[in-house]
Amino acid sequence: MNIKIVHFKDPESEVPTRLEEHVAFLDRAYPKYKIDLVIVNGTFSPVSVQALSDRLEIPKNRMFMACPNADFAETVASLGGVRVITH
Repeated sequence: MNIKIVHFKDPESEVPTRLEEHVAFLDRAYPKYKIDLVIVNGTFSPVSVQALSDRLEIPKNRMFMACPNADFAETVASLGGVRVITH
């Protein structure tokens, strides 16, 4: 089974410190799974989620996201079935 952890990175931001290290740790800790990190240069939006779904051939209803913060300009419903993991 494959798991892809995706991080959308705005041009003016950096990849979170140690994210790559943490994903590598998870990949080693769960040898039955192949856990990869995908960095997407761009803004997280319904359009970018659809493009990612098409590119990776993963239906949006099989994608999960962290609970959006107050700055998120879209509704979760606009993401077309992406599931939310609450904090």
